[in-house]
Amino acid sequence: MTLNATESGPQRGRLENGFIALLWILPVLLAGLNWLIEGPLPSLLMLAGGLLVAALPTFYWRRRRQNGAVPVVSSMALAAQITLLTMTTLPLHLDGLQLYQDMHFWFFAGLCLCACWLDRRAVLGFFGVAILYQLAAYGLLANFWFAAEDDVAPQFVRLGMFVAAAAALFLLTSRWGASRYRQRNA
Repeated sequence: MTLNATESGPQRGRLENGFIALLWILPVLLAGLNWLIEGPLPSLLMLAGGLLVAALPTFYWRRRRQNGAVPVVSSMALAAQITLLTMTTLPLHLDGLQLYQDMHFWFFAGLCLCACWLDRRAVLGFFGVAILYQLAAYGLLANFWFAAEDDVAPQFVRLGMFVAAAAALFLLTSRWGASRYRQRNA
């Protein structure tokens, strides 16, 4: 089985097709969820944002497949779409904060999906976008919600779990890459 970023094969093709399809399905789900829970932003805007995010990895997938950027760009796009999904549940009052916090677990699921590329760059790309979102959200929302909470320890626990999961997946994909390199050059 070969899933290296510069190699092609039937498994790689199925993974690319599935990942790109997921990026085009998520905006529809995003808009539907936003409409269902009456999110803070218009559903059409969320749909347009999700489709725009899906367009770049699709371009790389169609035109520049050989340069190995598809795993990285598509993983970063997945993180951006999960960011939009999380923003959809952004509560206007503290009583809706639980759903917003629960939606952050999609970042864990997305990180695991990116590890399917078996490319540490995909894991790093997803992790980078997710952490940028977390830092921006915490900075922007700290005075709005988190100031009302007495204990921010749960936020740091979740952040620690995410960093640990990303580190483990990074090491796993790095070791897989090193193993493939040794096999090819043996």
